[in-house]
Amino acid sequence: MNAEFIFRSGGLTRLRYPGVVAEYEPPAPAPAEARSNGGGFKTERERFEREQLVRALAAADGNKAEAARALGIARSTLVSRLKKLGLS
Repeated sequence: MNAEFIFRSGGLTRLRYPGVVAEYEPPAPAPAEARSNGGGFKTERERFEREQLVRALAAADGNKAEAARALGIARSTLVSRLKKLGLS
């Protein structure tokens, strides 16, 4: 399968991609147990966010300003998210 991409940003560039374009495989549905006990998207997002905040704080030796910079967010946003997730 050949694919051709045309980009328009201050001009026109044509790129040819002779390789195979990977087929999309949808993710497996969440187990019925996770759906029934509230373990859906919101729970997983909060778990992921909690892990990232904890890792950033650990890497910054607890320095919230440094952790916020590493995450690319404002210190006030970090503090707010810590409170929301019960980590403050």
